[in-house]
Amino acid sequence: MKKIPACLMLAAMTLTTPLGAQIPDEIHYQGRLTDSLGDPVNGVVQFTVRIYDLPTGGKALYEELVGKVGVVDGVYSFSFGPEGTGTSAGVEVFSILDAAECWLALVVNGAEADTRTRILAVPYAMKARESEDAQALAAGLEVLQAEVNLARDFALIPAGTFLMGDAFSDGDADELPLHSVSVSAFYIGRTEVTKEKWEEVWAWGLDNGYTDLWVGGGKSPQRPVHNVTWFDAVKWLNAWSEKDGLTPVYTVGGDIMRTGRDAPDINYAADGYRLPTEAEWEKAARGGLEFRRFPWGNMINHAFANYAANGSAFTYDTSPYTTSTYHPAYNDGVSPYTSQVGDFTENGFGLHDMAGNLNEWCNDWYLETYYSTSPANDPPGPQSGSGRVFRGGSFDRNAQYCRSSARFEFPPGEFDRHIGFRPARTASP
Repeated sequence: MKKIPACLMLAAMTLTTPLGAQIPDEIHYQGRLTDSLGDPVNGVVQFTVRIYDLPTGGKALYEELVGKVGVVDGVYSFSFGPEGTGTSAGVEVFSILDAAECWLALVVNGAEADTRTRILAVPYAMKARESEDAQALAAGLEVLQAEVNLARDFALIPAGTFLMGDAFSDGDADELPLHSVSVSAFYIGRTEVTKEKWEEVWAWGLDNGYTDLWVGGGKSPQRPVHNVTWFDAVKWLNAWSEKDGLTPVYTVGGDIMRTGRDAPDINYAADGYRLPTEAEWEKAARGGLEFRRFPWGNMINHAFANYAANGSAFTYDTSPYTTSTYHPAYNDGVSPYTSQVGDFTENGFGLHDMAGNLNEWCNDWYLETYYSTSPANDPPGPQSGSGRVFRGGSFDRNAQYCRSSARFEFPPGEFDRHIGFRPARTASP
């Protein structure tokens, strides 16, 4: 990637506050990033937000490490607030913005931008909330909810080519041949879908035509939902799309799939939530790395993932155990031994649990020999099959299962305590 100087353009900054709330929850920020030649940046960039009392120099009133954000064709978006980090821990951003005239600066990969943006939108919006225009303001914010979800819960995976398959001959024949695949930009959930999120959308769906959605399983609100079929997952994603005002991806006979178990048509041009394709999933799991077994590197142990460790079984499992051993932090004697989403370090794209915790459904039908004939660009999977692909390994699967290239299948109408999923969305062109 070209060196990224502090060359930024603010595209939009809006509050992300639910109707009737007294204090906003966070600020949604969108912008464009170009390099020293004026070309749009593509890649993963780390952002920090600073708020100053003057347009140049002055005192930093607030600072927050946003983290790694995907940038595609120069466009990025993220949310920050309500509290800062580091020296600003405990400082509420809205108390700063409401009390003083402020200027916002972005720090990009450690380098602060040369120019600052005067902040006018936030205090104006807070005053408007108390006026007769408050309802109109809140209605406009509701329209933005899908974009709020996108900035907070999803990572943007940039378009590009990667090597798909097993580069180490560690797995089965279905992971070969190693081949080059180009994938268009897309969004994917930073974590697996939690039981809390599942129940939120599930309850809405039951009142809006999704009458056969299964309740699903989950050990606590912030652990991933499990025991959901492939059909449950895609209907739930349609329900979430409708709830957020997006176009559902899955249809049967031209109608939105809300019930039943007919194999749906998948409209990748729709802007709604969906499962990732198998190729999208593997590109996301690799986190920008090549020739690595796992999202972080070539070795695995319980410091990296929630899986069944056995150091005597695989040379790349560096755990001290000589028999299959569940993660001691999560083995409470009641299976499944899932961990809270986000307990383990994110990969290069900002994604958690791409190895271990739960296996994850993908859109594709499974075919053992698919890699021999799959298209080089955005492969959608076979046209038909008996099982749908799942990926990633789980809390009681060994190191071999957790490799980024490992492929598995399961009947789409059946569920298992080892399988959950994470959402994806097609990125706008």
